[in-house]
Amino acid sequence: MSATHPDRVAASPSRLTARLDLAAGRELALRRRRRRVATGILCALGTAAFLGLYALSWVVVLNLG
Repeated sequence: MSATHPDRVAASPSRLTARLDLAAGRELALRRRRRRVATGILCALGTAAFLGLYALSWVVVLNLG
């Protein structure tokens, strides 16, 4: 093999930076997706709790009336 064979040439700084930027972008997208999913789950739980308490309050009101 010669000294300029592609396997022997170090990655250029711009390629390395591009790869790091791509990896960071994927990481950020994954983090955003997880945050969106977590927010959706919390909203669903909050809505279920609110509706449950609302229904319970009507049960109490109707039983007292």
